[in-house]
Amino acid sequence: QQVLNGAEQYRNFFRDDQGTLYLLGIDPWHYYRMVSNVLEYGHQGTTFKDGQSWDMYFVAPEGRPAEKEFHAYFGAFWHRFMNLFGDYPLMYTFFFVGAIFSALSVIPAFFIGRRLTGNNVGGLFTALMIAVTQFFVSRTTGESSDTDVYVVFFPLLITWLFIEAFETKKNWWRYTSIILAGLITGVFSSAWLGGWWYIFEFLIATIVLYLIYLLFIKEIIKQKSFKFNFAESIKSTEFRYAFVLVVIYVAVSSLSVILLQGWTIFYLGLLGPLSFLQLKSVAVDSLWPNIYTTVAELNTVAISSVI
Repeated sequence: QQVLNGAEQYRNFFRDDQGTLYLLGIDPWHYYRMVSNVLEYGHQGTTFKDGQSWDMYFVAPEGRPAEKEFHAYFGAFWHRFMNLFGDYPLMYTFFFVGAIFSALSVIPAFFIGRRLTGNNVGGLFTALMIAVTQFFVSRTTGESSDTDVYVVFFPLLITWLFIEAFETKKNWWRYTSIILAGLITGVFSSAWLGGWWYIFEFLIATIVLYLIYLLFIKEIIKQKSFKFNFAESIKSTEFRYAFVLVVIYVAVSSLSVILLQGWTIFYLGLLGPLSFLQLKSVAVDSLWPNIYTTVAELNTVAISSVI
């Protein structure tokens, strides 16, 4: 009995007076407040200033403009949904957000694996690799209701739709999937403001390389010589489909990002690779120290660790 009582005392240290487990880490508490603002005020700020959502607790007492983030609004939606079936505190419902999306991530992973291998076994192992990867699991546990999970979930979903657009034989699904990929890229920009452009520019680079392959390399292999027939290559069904798909994806993605986050976020996304190179540079154009050099997630990693 003493052992059980001691164990319960340890558990209670991590609970509030209602028995709800506390959130883990620093960032989840920030997002917890954002969700509570959405529930209380209808937006992420605490008031409006000149028609703009304004958070008076940031750099108080002046405050600053409040962002519109997917995480906060989904957390509010999930809280309202859960309370259709009971009376749950916000800390309880918000506890599960990361775990929900980490579970959903295995679905597009399965379809990617099935499409690439041509069978369900390949899909199963692809999904399994995502589901049990130690780092992914550790960053998406119940109490860690951070935005890390979106960095995996949305790129997987976008990549699956992107692959479907190229591989399917059905025209309606080809165009539907590439349009959905563009729309979800816009949603991703509201889930990860600083890094949504990764998947956007990777996919564009992929299509550009594929077009180059169709114009040059495939023709060389086919003709067994270095003579190029650009007219034939451009008229080919493969080239036309790929070109149309990249135009649709870029157009829909750009429009959805601009509508959801504004022109500035889209423009900064285009410059993302250049700005990322200077992310940890010291005293480039300012005498103030760069705090990014101390952020754990930005530490230099060996290639073996990346693999």
